[in-house]
Amino acid sequence: MKCVLTFDLGGSKVYVGVLSTRGELLGEYRSSGANPVVQGESRCRKVLLRALKKAAESCGFTLGDVAVVTGNAFQADVSDDAFLRQAFPDADVYLTSEPMLNAMLSLHGSAGYTFHSGTGSYVSYFDGNECTNYGGFGRTYGDVGSGCEIGRLGVLAALHALDGSGEQTQLLGLLSQKCGVAEGEQFFDRVLKLAEPGILRGAKYFCTVTPLVFEAARGGDAVACTILRDSARALADYCRVLMTKRACPEEGIFGVSGGVFAAGTQGGEENLLLHYLKEELAQRFPKLSCRHDPLPLWQACYACYCRGRGVGNAVE
Repeated sequence: MKCVLTFDLGGSKVYVGVLSTRGELLGEYRSSGANPVVQGESRCRKVLLRALKKAAESCGFTLGDVAVVTGNAFQADVSDDAFLRQAFPDADVYLTSEPMLNAMLSLHGSAGYTFHSGTGSYVSYFDGNECTNYGGFGRTYGDVGSGCEIGRLGVLAALHALDGSGEQTQLLGLLSQKCGVAEGEQFFDRVLKLAEPGILRGAKYFCTVTPLVFEAARGGDAVACTILRDSARALADYCRVLMTKRACPEEGIFGVSGGVFAAGTQGGEENLLLHYLKEELAQRFPKLSCRHDPLPLWQACYACYCRGRGVGNAVE
């Protein structure tokens, strides 16, 4: 029996779906992610290969049982797949761009906009064939509306509340609990050490703070709500750039992708970032409507493969 490995490589996690050759989900696997800007491409490849091998093994498959490996490329050149072909010499390797994968996930391959917020962020327009993107600048230039940036702003708000230079916010207490220290100088030093922006753990730490921003916002905290509203507004600004600079239409559908849009919900309530984004878009671009039925990651990866290879719904 052969299998298909689908993957999404992100800065916070690697997700792998193990499928039958008819496209049926057999199992899922997650590991820590990798960022090529911070860790380098060599490290990213090692992290991805390890996750793919462990995913196959977890479902009882050997590397020789893998018929297809497909997922998003972490580099701009999606043809740079030699490391995967070497690791899986008997498999059909097919890479797609992250914007294309997320367009399939959020829009099912239909034309429209995708607002992505994971560790990083961007907005893309898919015309039915190709994606046009804006954003994805990384921490150096600011990935507005991203998990990393929302978390960073949450940390900054807590520190400003501590030293009296900013508004009081629930984030100070929540972050203090997370650090396990009192709200004093020890807390300040602890946060500065954990959130050092020049190393990888800074990005990871900021992303772990992002759920605290959602928690505080759900509790009515004005500072946390402002962070999420401003993030939604910044993503809408990205959309405006695509419309004005890239001549993308001001009507159609939009969807969302990325872990931040899946965070901060309880009992079926709507994600607050999505809520604010809908409000912003309704005011600025009233001819855009939201699509609410994103595909699972494994299914979106598999759909990209089928689309790219023209094989329909099976790979046997």
